[in-house]
Amino acid sequence: IKDFMGSKSTQQKLIDRMGLAAGADLRTKLRSTYDWLLANVQNQDLMTKEERAKFLADVNERRRGRKEFVVSAFDVVNKGHGTRKQLADLYAGLARALGAEAYLVKAVDRTERFFKPEIFTQDQFDSFFIEVHLPGESKPLYLDPGNGMPFGQIAWWLSGVSAFKSTPGGAQVIKAPTAPAAENQIKTVTQIDFVDDNEVMEVSYSVQGAGQAMLRSRLDLRK
Repeated sequence: IKDFMGSKSTQQKLIDRMGLAAGADLRTKLRSTYDWLLANVQNQDLMTKEERAKFLADVNERRRGRKEFVVSAFDVVNKGHGTRKQLADLYAGLARALGAEAYLVKAVDRTERFFKPEIFTQDQFDSFFIEVHLPGESKPLYLDPGNGMPFGQIAWWLSGVSAFKSTPGGAQVIKAPTAPAAENQIKTVTQIDFVDDNEVMEVSYSVQGAGQAMLRSRLDLRK
């Protein structure tokens, strides 16, 4: 993360671009930074068909010109897109620059397999989220910018099972938290119209998911 984020002056330039309120407390700054990141830096895996075509054309052009690919936090912000790992590293680095403790957590999709600590390979991990500690608070925050999750949540397929946290003192096995049910709701609105002297009934409805609700469906729709 330190190598990816670059110098302190580079990190400060990134923070300055976000326009954070000077008098805001750390939690507010962390949330504002998270919201800014989701709004301005796109996950390459969640691009629409048109966005992916433009992205691949740019990749091919850079290859022909033998130009460097995205390798730093500054590059990711300037290009406006990055991988799940780059988004996780970027937010962890920004959280540290703002004064919080932030650690990268490597995780697995529990619908496919579980993390097995007795297998000494990092190849089993396919996802990343961030653990953030605020001074004076005992309960950490868990954040998942790579999957575009709301502030304070990680995707449900990463939760409730063991994950692998990197710290300066070594790695730790943790249990990924689940999200409160109240933050993950589905709202359905139905409208019924009677027309032609009540001979015909027209029914329409809309469904809106928030948080974990319909999450996989929402992500798949983008593709």
